[in-house]
Amino acid sequence: MDYRMPWRSIEPLKTEWDGDLFGYVEYTMDRVREAWDWDNPAQAKEMTAALTPSQLALWAVLNADGQVCNGGFSQFFYNSYGELAEEALQGFRLLGMPEYADLLEQAYSQFAHRPIPKDRKQRIAILDALTGDSEEGDAAQVRDPEVPEMLAHYSAMAKGTEALWGALESSYYALIDREGVPGGYNAAFFHPLAVYIESHPHEFFLPKLA
Repeated sequence: MDYRMPWRSIEPLKTEWDGDLFGYVEYTMDRVREAWDWDNPAQAKEMTAALTPSQLALWAVLNADGQVCNGGFSQFFYNSYGELAEEALQGFRLLGMPEYADLLEQAYSQFAHRPIPKDRKQRIAILDALTGDSEEGDAAQVRDPEVPEMLAHYSAMAKGTEALWGALESSYYALIDREGVPGGYNAAFFHPLAVYIESHPHEFFLPKLA
C-alpha cells in the first residue's frame, strides 16, 4: 500500500495553510497516522516496509517530539510511541536536524543496551530500574486506590527519572521555541521539516495529476 498523500505545496502557505507550517507537515502523515497500530510489531514491520525512508523518519520524529513536549523523555520511553525511539534518532539525522539528534543520543545514553526495545514492557522495566528507590510518598501514590494504577506508576517513575533528563528537555524546548522563524506553532521545529518535504516531494506525495 502507498501511504503518500495527494500533492500539496508549501508555496501557497499564507492561503491554503493559513501560515501554519505545523498543518502542512502534519498533512503529509495523515494516511500513516490513520493506519499505524501501536504495540503491534507485525503490523509495524509491514507498514515500515511500505513507507518511504523519509516517511518513516518524519513519522518517528513527529511522535517523539509530541511526547517529549507533552511529558519529557520519560513519557516518550514509557508510552507506546517509544517503539520508534531509534527511528526518531535516525530520522532527525536524515531530515537535517542534527542538534535534535544530539539531544536524543544523550537521552538514550541512559539505556545500558541499544537499540532501545520496541516492546513497551521491556522499556518500562528499564525505566523502573533507572528510577532506583522511590520515596515513601511516591510508593504511597502507587498504592492509592483512587488513582489508576498505570497513571500512578508512571507518575512515580517520572519523578524518579527527572534528574536524568531534565536538563536535556530544557535544551530541547529551547530549540523548538527559538524566535525569528515565521510559520506559526513551533515554527523553528517545523520549518526544517517543511523544507525537507519540499525538497523530496516524491517521498511524501503521489505524482501530480496531469
